[in-house]
Amino acid sequence: MSKTGFIFLTAIIAFFCSAGCNGNGKNTDKPLPYDDATEFYKRGWEYYKTTDYQRAYAQFKKAVELNPDYPEACLGLASCYKWFADAAVAENNFQRVEHNDKWAVAYFSRAIELKPDYYDAYIGLGALYTDRGWHESSIKPLETAQKIAPEKYEAYLYLGRAYTHLGES
Repeated sequence: MSKTGFIFLTAIIAFFCSAGCNGNGKNTDKPLPYDDATEFYKRGWEYYKTTDYQRAYAQFKKAVELNPDYPEACLGLASCYKWFADAAVAENNFQRVEHNDKWAVAYFSRAIELKPDYYDAYIGLGALYTDRGWHESSIKPLETAQKIAPEKYEAYLYLGRAYTHLGES
């Protein structure tokens, strides 16, 4: 290779490495702009809808890191943790269940804290409690969801399950 060719090749490699070595022109060493939380959130739900929960989790986690006050991203992250816990139940891996349930509750609660009328977060929390057999704990979030959106059926469904297990009608 000639000296000119070597210099040209070196310049091209240096250019791509300064652009983050990923060809997209973004420097991956610098923090991403605050507005990118929305993009991570959107990608998270796209992955979640295709049942790629690991990738969805990574996207929601990044969205929450960029904007900890993003209730929708907290809901997405909580939903992933709930799914991971459900999978661990099927595997009888109760240490993983406990770990993932703890984080699911934390992020459902954070979403509710940030957006007190967030129906989906109350349903997620109530469903988690009901699915784990924590029926007494499920009543409050499910009744709150029912008050927020009485026309939606999920709260009634989970409340019926909880009351049945508690022996109430």
